[in-house]
Amino acid sequence: MNNRKILFLPIETISRELDSKLALMSELMGPDLICFLGQHDAIDRISQFYNNGVYVGKNVFKTFFPTNMKPYETYKSNSHSILWLHEEGGIYAGTEKDWRKTLDQLLDPSILSKDDQILTWGNFQKKHYQKQGPAEVTTVGSPRFNLSKDSLLRRLVQKFNRVKLDNFILINTNFSIANYSSHLDSVLDEQYRGHDDQESQHKVIQGYAEEKRTLAHFIEVVSELALRYPKEKFVLRPHPTESSDIYKSIFSIYKNIIISKDHSAIEWIDKCKALIQNGCTTSIEGHLMGKKVLNFYPFSPTNMVLVTQDIGINCKNIDELEHNLFGTNIDLKLATEKRLSLNRLLDNTNSTFDASHLADVIKSKVDRKDFCQTNLSLALIRIYLFIFKVFVINACKRIPRLLFFPRRQKDYQMFCDAFPGMNREEISQKIKFLSKDQNKDIDCLFLSKDLIMLRSAKV
Repeated sequence: MNNRKILFLPIETISRELDSKLALMSELMGPDLICFLGQHDAIDRISQFYNNGVYVGKNVFKTFFPTNMKPYETYKSNSHSILWLHEEGGIYAGTEKDWRKTLDQLLDPSILSKDDQILTWGNFQKKHYQKQGPAEVTTVGSPRFNLSKDSLLRRLVQKFNRVKLDNFILINTNFSIANYSSHLDSVLDEQYRGHDDQESQHKVIQGYAEEKRTLAHFIEVVSELALRYPKEKFVLRPHPTESSDIYKSIFSIYKNIIISKDHSAIEWIDKCKALIQNGCTTSIEGHLMGKKVLNFYPFSPTNMVLVTQDIGINCKNIDELEHNLFGTNIDLKLATEKRLSLNRLLDNTNSTFDASHLADVIKSKVDRKDFCQTNLSLALIRIYLFIFKVFVINACKRIPRLLFFPRRQKDYQMFCDAFPGMNREEISQKIKFLSKDQNKDIDCLFLSKDLIMLRSAKV
């Protein structure tokens, strides 16, 4: 029982990452592996009870660099290796110069140890980070975009798709600054971090103003489409960090518009007949899943996400949207130069991409680690005690937040929206499916709504 190796798979936004992390876990699972999968703060808390583990994610660094190094140092003090893989590590706004600046804000490779590893979505990021530190840099793509017809993730989504609608037009919004679910000063403060010059801060203000303008155009065009096509079904899915209130208030008069944050983006894309978006990575998912992708850009913003603009059909008004939604003989193939641009940032779109490469890289790192030296039974008891402690603390904070700190309560609610907790029945069914698909007997222990432990039942 004690001859086990430890793997940590943190999740930031459950609707975005859960299925891909479960699929990845099932590929990695072996008789000597214990995998902890759950909300990233919960993973941080329990990692201290183990040693010689492998962490795959980016939340050991909580903010833009320079950042608080304590979480990372805690992992290293317990001899854990970090495989740094960013959940939003491929598609950036602006020019290549802006992309490089963003990469510098996300990670300073010089702080990593030699036993760590940087995993990038594409070769552009790899070339940027190479020779900046001792850690090896490897291009692996993103597990979220392993969406070929025969992929494990695609089969998992289709098997357990919770979307009951079919043949609808999906509208994914991406106004996480202009329509932030918490306070405006919170999101602006987050955006300002890492920008210590007035010119860069001015760009943040520009971005906010442009998002506000685009949001207004989006609302106008969606209402017009719903009015022109009353028999069509439209599903508007706000970004996880957006507030749904404005959409629910404005579109409540339309019976053919549904506002929902439920389920994952992939589930909705799988069932839709077309996708309308604006600078969102769901355009890539839609493209990889063979859907008609329409990019609504009512004007040319200065901070445009260039690569997502290259995917699908660009429309600047209601007439162009209408034509490309319902017209025939629409060419959905990417031009060669656009495909090559995307390939640099996201290896999943390359014809030579190997979906098993990420699993192989993680396996290689885990295999090189020593067995965990801590008593696993004792560690499990400590986890339960710690979970109880956190529960009591959160319960004590709840009423003061509600009564005296409404802003903190709103921030906490946004956190809960991103990670509402893992459904025991849903995950149990998915684990059963993955066990059969991968010919493995995977056992799942639910430690809390935020954390599960997975291991092979065959010891």
